[in-house]
Amino acid sequence: MEALASNYVPLSYVYSAGDTVFLTFRIGGYRASEKERVLISHRVEALDPQGLPLAPAEAGKADAELADEDKDWMPTAHFSVLVPPSAGSGSYRIRILLKDEIGGTEASGEVPFTVR
Repeated sequence: MEALASNYVPLSYVYSAGDTVFLTFRIGGYRASEKERVLISHRVEALDPQGLPLAPAEAGKADAELADEDKDWMPTAHFSVLVPPSAGSGSYRIRILLKDEIGGTEASGEVPFTVR
C-alpha cells in the first residue's frame, strides 16, 4: 500500500509563516474483500523541524464497494495545515499513516516542505 502525494506547487516551493500548505494524495496497493469492498483508514499530521505537531492530526477513512470498472480506482484524500505566524525557518514535514483494514497492511510516508 502506498500514498502518492500531489501538491499544486513544486516540492521545492518555500512557504512563509502564516501560509497554508495544501496536500492531496491518492492511495494505492490496497486489497479489496471478496465482495469488492475497500476499507482504508489514514492519519495525517504536519510536524515542525523538532517533530512537534503544527495542529491536531486529521484522520479519515475510505470505505467503498467497487464495481468492475473501478479496478484501477485509487481513493483520494486532502489535507491542509496553517503554518503558524510565529513559525521559524526550517524543514517541516507532513506524515501520512495508512492502514488497509481488509488487507491487514500498514504504510507510512512523509512529504517535506520548507518554511523561511
